[in-house]
Amino acid sequence: MLRKDVTLLTQPPPADPAITPQTPDVRVETTLNALDGAIDLLSELESGPAVPKRRGRIDLVALLMELSPGASLSFEPGAGTEVAGDESEFRRMLHVLVGQTSSASGGGKDRGSAVHVKREGDWVRVTATLGPDVSASSELERRWLSRMAVRLGGRLDLEGGTMSLVLPADASSDQTEMADLRKELEQAQQLGEAYARELAAVFAAGQLPEVDAASDRRDVATRRFELLVSLASAVHRELHPLVRGLKEHADRGAQPSPVDGLVSLGLALSSELGRVAQCPTTESTSRVDLARLVRDAAASVDPHAARHTVSVDVDAPQSLSIASKPGALSLLVHALLDHAILATPAKGRVRVSLRAENGSGVLSVADGGPPIPAPAHADLLEHHADPAAFGRPTGPALVIAHTTAAYLGTRVKLGDGADGSSVVEARLGTV
Repeated sequence: MLRKDVTLLTQPPPADPAITPQTPDVRVETTLNALDGAIDLLSELESGPAVPKRRGRIDLVALLMELSPGASLSFEPGAGTEVAGDESEFRRMLHVLVGQTSSASGGGKDRGSAVHVKREGDWVRVTATLGPDVSASSELERRWLSRMAVRLGGRLDLEGGTMSLVLPADASSDQTEMADLRKELEQAQQLGEAYARELAAVFAAGQLPEVDAASDRRDVATRRFELLVSLASAVHRELHPLVRGLKEHADRGAQPSPVDGLVSLGLALSSELGRVAQCPTTESTSRVDLARLVRDAAASVDPHAARHTVSVDVDAPQSLSIASKPGALSLLVHALLDHAILATPAKGRVRVSLRAENGSGVLSVADGGPPIPAPAHADLLEHHADPAAFGRPTGPALVIAHTTAAYLGTRVKLGDGADGSSVVEARLGTV
C-alpha cells in the first residue's frame, strides 16, 4: 500500500485534482479478529471437555505437558516458569505455538515437536523449532501470537528456525514493586536526614521558633465568634419578620390566645439573636466602665424580667474601669442576664454582683434555677447536652456567653451559690 502511494505521488497531478478521502486498510485487523475467534474454537475442539477458566499464576511447563503430551519438552526444574494471567489465553497461545513446530509435517499428533522452556531474569522464554510452512494460515497465526504477546507485556521472537514466545514472569512484578518501595524508603530516609540536619543547625544557632499557644487559641475563638455572629444574623433576618407579624396579629385579637406564649418566646429569641447580629467583630480594646455597663444592661432587661415576674438586683461599685471590647462585653453581660431570667421561676430573684479582684472585674450572676451538676458543666456550655434535662432554659444565651467570653480571652464558669442557687461567673478585662 505504501509503495502504491509513493508511485502515485511520483506521477504528475491530473488537470482537475479531486480530493478523495482515504480510509485505513482494516483487512488485516479484521482477519486477526476472525482468527482469534477461530483459534478459540479450535482450542476448545482440541482440548476436549471444557476447562474451567482460571486466573492467577500459571505454570507454562505443566500447561505444555497437558496440551502436548507427545512433544519433546525440555526445561530447567525449579527455574520458575510461572506467569500471571488468564489460563485460557496461555492455553490458546501455546496451542498455536506448538502447531508451528515440525509436527505440521505429519506423522502423528505432536510427534517431532521440540519445545524448550527457560527462565531468563524477569522473563520466561518458550522456544519452539519451526516446521515447514505447509499451512496457508501460518503467517496469520504468527501475527496473532505476536499481538497476544504484546498485549500481555511480552514479545514474539523469530530467530533462524525457531520461534520464541517471551512473557513476563510472575515474580517480576513483585520484584519491581519491591525495588520501587526500596527507592521510596531511601528517598524518605534522605529527606528525614536533611530535615534533621536543618533542625540541628537551628538548635545550634539558638534560633528556635516561638510557638504562642495562647495566640492560636485566640484565633480559634475569634473564628468561632465570627461564625456565631454570622449565624445569628442569618436566623434573625428570617425569624424577626415572622415573629413580628404574629405579634401584630395577636395584638388585634380581643381574647388571649394560646399562641401568645409562643409569640413571647419568639420575640425574646429574636431580640437575643438581633443583639448578637449587631455586635461588631472587628473592634479594638478600649477603657469601659463595667459597673455602668452592668447597671444599664440590667435596666434594659427589666421588661423581659417583668414578663416572667422576676426581679433583678444589682450589687456593683460606683465605677469599675477595665480594658476590653465594649460591644462583645455588652453582649456577654446581656446573655448572662437573659439566661438567669429564663432559668429563674416566677416571682424569683436574679442577683448580679460585680467586684474587682486580682486586676480584673469579676461578674457573678446567680439565678433561682436548679443547680447544675459539675460533670455537665462543659456539655452545657458547648450545648452538647439538653439543658432541659437539668431544668435549665433551652435558649442560646449560655452558648452565646461562652463563645463571647472565649473571644474576649476569658471563660465562663458554672458553680453553686451558698443558698443552693446556680451561679455563672466571668472574669472580665483588666483594671
